[in-house]
Amino acid sequence: MTFREVFHGSKESPIPALAVHPIFYQYGAFIDSLVAALPPSNQMETLRVMKTNFKDQTPWLQVRFSGDRGRENDITDRPPVRALFPFWLTPHFGDYEKVSFATKQLLNALTHREGKNLPMVDEVHGAGIYVEMRQDKATITEAKEKLAGEAINVEIAAEDFKKFKRVYIWGPHSWEGLKYFKKNKIGTVAMTAAPLFAEHIKEQVFTRDDLSKKENKNRIEPKNTRIVALDKGSLQQCVHLSNLLGMSPSTHIVAFDKTRKGPNMVNDSMMVYGSPDDLKGKDIIIYDDIIDTFGSMKKTCESLKNKYGVKSITIIATHGVLSYPAWQTITDVLTDHDEVLAAKLRSKRWRKYIRERDRLTNYLSISDQIAAGVENIESALSSQANGPIVDRIVMTDTIPEAKYSFKGMPNVTIIPVGPTTGEILTKFMDKSIEEMMEDRLYKKFFLDPIQKDKMWRIFLKRYARKDRVVKIKPLKK
Repeated sequence: MTFREVFHGSKESPIPALAVHPIFYQYGAFIDSLVAALPPSNQMETLRVMKTNFKDQTPWLQVRFSGDRGRENDITDRPPVRALFPFWLTPHFGDYEKVSFATKQLLNALTHREGKNLPMVDEVHGAGIYVEMRQDKATITEAKEKLAGEAINVEIAAEDFKKFKRVYIWGPHSWEGLKYFKKNKIGTVAMTAAPLFAEHIKEQVFTRDDLSKKENKNRIEPKNTRIVALDKGSLQQCVHLSNLLGMSPSTHIVAFDKTRKGPNMVNDSMMVYGSPDDLKGKDIIIYDDIIDTFGSMKKTCESLKNKYGVKSITIIATHGVLSYPAWQTITDVLTDHDEVLAAKLRSKRWRKYIRERDRLTNYLSISDQIAAGVENIESALSSQANGPIVDRIVMTDTIPEAKYSFKGMPNVTIIPVGPTTGEILTKFMDKSIEEMMEDRLYKKFFLDPIQKDKMWRIFLKRYARKDRVVKIKPLKK
């Protein structure tokens, strides 16, 4: 029973109320998209979150219901209330410690009680849009030894969030991070964007029978597609995506492992499932949870194109963290340098400039072919294998940088998750987690992370074909 049920003898279902800390107002577009999927305003309470600082800059915050003065007797006669609390734990909204404290401060304001006084609300359901979980275990050195005395940030966060009755987290980075929330008996629901990606791929990436040949020209054939797991940690979500696309994981997945070394390598990862023939001439989809600086991903894609001869690369990721210099690197890998060079070659002014530059510096370049009388631009470009490294990138809008950084760029698609977040918060606020997992329509959005080595064993037993499992020789002692 809730506090107010005990106090009044009422057994009403709590009325939902949205609670947003002002630090997150800067991402108003996301909040608006979430609110649009919540119950109408006449079926919700309105919470006002007020924030300021004392003279010494100590932060002050108070939550009030709309129309009251924030006094104890203003909330005594209210029916039970359930706060819906979207939050982020990331430096994208300011200093990490400041963002973390703001989240804890609002949670405290909603749930704090003294003596016989009632708390502001009866329970809080949090929506972790992006919860930074990468510091989820002690660092392992090259000697395979764990470092002592290292803070585990996600464990700190889980300790601070005990007052959440339930937390929905989009694309948690790892099983290791999520276990701290469950350890503190917080009802934790791991959500995946795979269904949103699958819908987009079917509609906008794969060829379709209802489209003309011209409209299908730049799309990819499902039969020619392979889903690449760059490490065992991403294998679970790749299997889930494969199933949602109606593709057999046993034949359409190629997996690598960062912890092994061998002949078929991609940027320090060894192929453990599949063969080079599974990649040559294929359209591949790389599914990862985070795009950060994109430096490692760029090297991986270059290796896949140059070493394995893949036809096209589509990258999908839940969170666009986009640390510097991600924007420039992504712009570069998506650029068709052949087209850029061809456009320059068609410019008489540029040709005149480049000839003069080469004459002064003795620089040997494509201009030598022009000077030698090569007038056919396609011929001049034949030795320049500089097409786009990556053909398309798809991310969600869980982080502001992903939503706003690539506006107008045709090969980058940002999928909104605010509406889905609002739908799930609304539909399941009165249901148990067990009921959620059995829901026919929404259960595809819930994917509890499995420890990567355990997932590898599951994959070998349930999906893998023996002839596609790479036999790894034991390392010599």
